[in-house]
Amino acid sequence: MKRSTYWMLATLYYISQLLGILSFCYDPNTQEIYTTKIVTIYCALISIGLFGVIPMIMQIIRNTENVYSQDVHVQISATIVILHIVAILVTVVFNWMKRCEFIDILQEFIALRQSFLSKWPLSLEMEKKFERALRLKTLVGFLANLSLVLGFFDFYNRQLDLDIFAYMYLSVFSILLGVVIAHYYFYIINVNILLGVLNQRLRCILDTSQDLVRKHQSYHRRLGTFAKQLANEVDELALFQRKLQSHVLRLNDMYGVQSICVLLMVYLTNLIVLYMTYMMNQHAYVFEMYKSQLAPMAIATLLFYVDLGIFGFGLLQLLDLVEETSFLLMEHQPCANNLDVELEKS
Repeated sequence: MKRSTYWMLATLYYISQLLGILSFCYDPNTQEIYTTKIVTIYCALISIGLFGVIPMIMQIIRNTENVYSQDVHVQISATIVILHIVAILVTVVFNWMKRCEFIDILQEFIALRQSFLSKWPLSLEMEKKFERALRLKTLVGFLANLSLVLGFFDFYNRQLDLDIFAYMYLSVFSILLGVVIAHYYFYIINVNILLGVLNQRLRCILDTSQDLVRKHQSYHRRLGTFAKQLANEVDELALFQRKLQSHVLRLNDMYGVQSICVLLMVYLTNLIVLYMTYMMNQHAYVFEMYKSQLAPMAIATLLFYVDLGIFGFGLLQLLDLVEETSFLLMEHQPCANNLDVELEKS
């Protein structure tokens, strides 16, 4: 891994601890996850402080009900902000309610990953692909979060009568969800890479099995031993895939509410973009009113969709890799019927 990639991930790790998202420590050398009293107390205090945003939610609701805030885009923006805050608060609560379970999942995954890579190491191509995915998400995620902070700062400045420190608190608060999503994405990318290696190895085994079918007559005596070795390896790959899917499902259970909030935010963002585009095309005064903010809004929206696209691609790739395994097995089913019984069962 390049030094710049390592420092990008290290920066995200320390920002996560500074914001109280990670209430545990990670040693990259030993790949050990552990807790300390100092980190636990600090994260607990930060988590309690985050709930100070609740009175501000009520103020946002009151302010959007006044006569100056009846525009549809203001109402939608307020709803997006509230959903964003709710998703963060739910994350904070779940981080403590399921802290031990979350640590157990990560420890089990690290052990599983080490065991898998000891048997089937990453190729140079896979390592580069993995690193590119990490760098792209980290960089685009940082820019998207920065634009989100600026956008929320503008909304808070218009809708709330607060001092500069409160604005800064709310703006920094806004990036928490993006950091949590980045953590989830990195987990999915790790799973995707392992599934990619698994499919490569499975394809190699199935191609070898085809060669065995062609050479069945001349190598009949050696076929049984070699086929048994292939059967054992296929069984191991199947076990690893089952464990990986189980880990993903367990982690998904911890992000159910946050996922609903993010999905609603995406739909509302699409709605507000369409609405504002329509209003600017139909009413000249709306364009004049928001002319100075048009470029920043366009850049922020573009970064949001690019970041969302990267995240969505990672999730869909996970499904594609699982389906690819099934496709490989179905594609080679005819030749499997002519091989050793144990290999056919595997």
